Amino acid sequence: MKRSHLLLSAVQLLGDKFLQWMADFLEQEFLAEQVRSIDQLQRLITQLQNMETGLGEFLLDQQLRA
Repeated sequence: MKRSHLLLSAVQLLGDKFLQWMADFLEQEFLAEQVRSIDQLQRLITQLQNMETGLGEFLLDQQLRA
């Protein structure tokens, strides 16, 4: 989370200085990927919490290997 917070701060600073193209690049290349990764982790955690321990670990292992 710290890295995404720093990237967001950089995007805001660059936007304030009228370097919108740089802000867009940072947002598309780095911040969007961070958001997707966090979303994927949240979904996996939710799935694990809703399953029995052994089954949840097995399915998580299968998804991570795919």
